[in-house]
Amino acid sequence: MNTNFEIGQKVILDLNVESFVGNICSIDSNHMRIRLKNVENLQTKIKYSGIQNFYFSNIKSIIPLYDDQIQESALEPTSFSSPQEDNNLFEKKDTNNRNVKVELSKQEWDSINITLDNIKLLHQNDVSYFEAIKDLSSQESYVILMEDCNFGRNNLSTIITLYSPITKLVYIFDMICMRKIQKELRQILELEKPRKIMYDSKILCDHLKYAQNVKSINGIFDVLVAYLVTFKEEKSLDLISCVNKYFLIPTNYFKTQINWRVRPLSSDHIQFTAKKAIFLYKLYDYLLHEHLLKQFYQTCQIFSSTYCENNDKVEVAHLMSNNDNTADKLAQETDVELSFSIERFGLQETN
Repeated sequence: MNTNFEIGQKVILDLNVESFVGNICSIDSNHMRIRLKNVENLQTKIKYSGIQNFYFSNIKSIIPLYDDQIQESALEPTSFSSPQEDNNLFEKKDTNNRNVKVELSKQEWDSINITLDNIKLLHQNDVSYFEAIKDLSSQESYVILMEDCNFGRNNLSTIITLYSPITKLVYIFDMICMRKIQKELRQILELEKPRKIMYDSKILCDHLKYAQNVKSINGIFDVLVAYLVTFKEEKSLDLISCVNKYFLIPTNYFKTQINWRVRPLSSDHIQFTAKKAIFLYKLYDYLLHEHLLKQFYQTCQIFSSTYCENNDKVEVAHLMSNNDNTADKLAQETDVELSFSIERFGLQETN
């Protein structure tokens, strides 16, 4: 993010429809917004009290003002602009130039920011804990990840983060305080449903089995496996690298080098793990629907147009009355199965 602005500096924010002038209070890269005070709408001349938030996705450019003058100057807008235009904030393509990255809409960023403002931090099995269990149990699927868990069973349990994509709630279980996974959480982990969306499940499951006595985790969708299968990659990526490879996000969006054993947890700790959980779900959704099921969706599109693309209503009536099954056969012949060698993942076939 461009940081060439000083706190208190007067600027003009040029939005898509209107412009505002005000003094900078802060530039918040976590929530992708800039906060101004003494704000005035340059078109309507309406002045706003308090601090006003402006999100990067709405901002076309920011023009700095000097000597307290509002000028229709020839000043070039600074390089700080909307996510769609700023090459300093975002990388446009992945390192291989193979895919254009997915660019989130303003509505998606707004939804993420709302979720990040409503994170549930849990230290014990109190009312909030049981509300979390109730919410997670009612979902079709949820995201689960652990921090500081690169060596599986050999790591101390620090943080377990779960994200409910339907209710858009992130639950952070502080395992330094809780020490052991309680039976209610263990039960929903061991059930086939809800489905568990993970990244590199071999590490996570090893830790949960031997460090937390979760005997068997069922119903796993491993996004790393989806990535390896889809692109036939020989080398694994960590979660943040994989997210950065496919999504257009600020280069400094994820902080690194966090000590997960420090207590109390800071805002950086909480925001970091919540962002990872949210984008793990987005990565799951992207790989599943845009790649793994791509052939299936194409088949459905062809199948759905069997009759509606035919302008001859007599012929369509004839086909319907005779239970024409040409489209059914086409669907049956479509190969949408995913096949890969399990030896690639260090597994052995069992009878």
